[in-house]
Amino acid sequence: MPNVDLWVFSAPVEAMGQINSILAEFGASGSFHGQPLEVNTVQIRVQADLPEYQIPDLVSALAKTSATFELNSFAEHSERFLHHPSLGICRNEFDQAGEVVLRVGQLEQLLLETRGNLSDFSRGFRRLTGVPWLDLVEPYRKVADYAIALPRAV
Repeated sequence: MPNVDLWVFSAPVEAMGQINSILAEFGASGSFHGQPLEVNTVQIRVQADLPEYQIPDLVSALAKTSATFELNSFAEHSERFLHHPSLGICRNEFDQAGEVVLRVGQLEQLLLETRGNLSDFSRGFRRLTGVPWLDLVEPYRKVADYAIALPRAV
């Protein structure tokens, strides 16, 4: 059974009950904390063991809450799901070295879509590797590191 690390970076306060219900359906729970970057939002980080077949259902259910989150699944085929309300869901599979795995069909489709235009190919490649999603969630990660270091600095 894969080990799952779920970090809901930002969710509306009104969605706390819905997120708790979703987590309970999958046998997980956690405590919400205020999100320092946005007013009236919360965050939660949960680790759990889930069967692989349940992970897409959990991601889909959480995406309906308008939450910004990252779910990492560590198993034989590790994968990451990122969700941002403005971009939707991004799924990336990783090899044993931690590199994003792209399929030949994905690259072939990208080449056909971009018709040899290098700048379009570059944008499409960034999309396939999840860079736009990572760009949007990075501020949440950085503020979490800052919030942890803050008590030590005072």
